[in-house]
Formats: sequence, C-alpha cells, structure tokens
Amino acid sequence: MNTITAKGPLAIIVVLMVIFLLPFSASAAHNSCRIKAGSDDVQLRVFNLDQDGNPIRPDSNNGEIYRGVIKKGQSIKIKSSHGRINYSYRSLRDSRSYGGNLTPCAHGEIIRVP
Repeated sequence: MNTITAKGPLAIIVVLMVIFLLPFSASAAHNSCRIKAGSDDVQLRVFNLDQDGNPIRPDSNNGEIYRGVIKKGQSIKIKSSHGRINYSYRSLRDSRSYGGNLTPCAHGEIIRVP
C-alpha cells in the first residue's frame, strides 16, 4: 500500500511536467526549417525577421542568425523567432550572389538552394 501512495505524487508531477513543457517544444519546431544545399557547396547568410518582415536586430549583427558554408547535399537547421527569414547564398563555384530571399521558416520545411 505504501508503494502505491508513494508513486501517486510522482505520477502527478510527471504529468504536470509533460503538460507544461510540451507547448515549448512544439513552438520551437513550429518556427524552424532546414536549408539544404543542392549540387554545389553553398555560402549562406540567414537573417531573422519579425512578423512584419523586418530584420530583428538584437545586437549589431542586423538579425543575422547564420553565416557559413553548407556542403553539397547537406542541410542546416534554422530557428526563427516568428517563422520568417531572409537569406542570401552563393555557390562556391560561382561569383554571383543571390539575396533578398524572403521566405517562411516553419514546421521543419526544407528550403533548397542550388
């Protein structure tokens, strides 16, 4: 009988933790996406946008949340504050850069760059 009463409060605590923590993990996945390089290595910059499409500037980086190279066929996970990003990329085989790509970043969708 003592083991049943001892497990009761523990079970209640576990249930409460799941109830309160589940929305946090769901919202984190809600505003995330993956950017995947195609047939070339790609130099990439990603900027966080607010709900109106303006860059979020938490400090002097102008809202930049990623800068780096994605290898051919690889992807990176991006987490945005409001489910919107702006990105620019350049194939390492090409000197031309492509910027101003405003797009949703939500529900784990995959954004492909050449």
